[in-house]
Amino acid sequence: MKKLLNILAAAILLVGFASCSNDKSYEDDTPVPISNFSLRGENNGQWMLTLIDGKPLEEGLYQYIIFNTADMEFEIIQNLNSQIPASLTGVYTLEYDENDGNVLAGDYDHASGPWANDYVITSISLTSMTWTVLGDKDSYYVYETCPEIPEDRIPEIKSM
Repeated sequence: MKKLLNILAAAILLVGFASCSNDKSYEDDTPVPISNFSLRGENNGQWMLTLIDGKPLEEGLYQYIIFNTADMEFEIIQNLNSQIPASLTGVYTLEYDENDGNVLAGDYDHASGPWANDYVITSISLTSMTWTVLGDKDSYYVYETCPEIPEDRIPEIKSM
């Protein structure tokens, strides 16, 4: 009888341990909406691109983006696609989608059209944010806030 009670006690313990696995089926992985104000970061909306797909930019290449959150406008200062620094301006949208999350899109001024991609802001803090190309989780961009854009990187405006 004592042996039967020991076996029964051991079986109850085993069942108890087996049922203690973490059940995460109730956890909600829906992205949390962020506000337009979040794009200001800690330096009034000035961000510097630091990584593309996990790799640093090549020596001498740069891109900065400045968000004017009050008017939903942006300015990109970069030399990624040209031999000289360029300033590109336009308007942006930040919309929340329950499936995709916080989707950032932009349209350039002067009828230049939309950004090449829409982006999901997959993480954001006061000092860093990550944009992932909508529909391509392997393509992402990491920005860090910057206190100021170096003067030698700001394109000269030539008057006629």
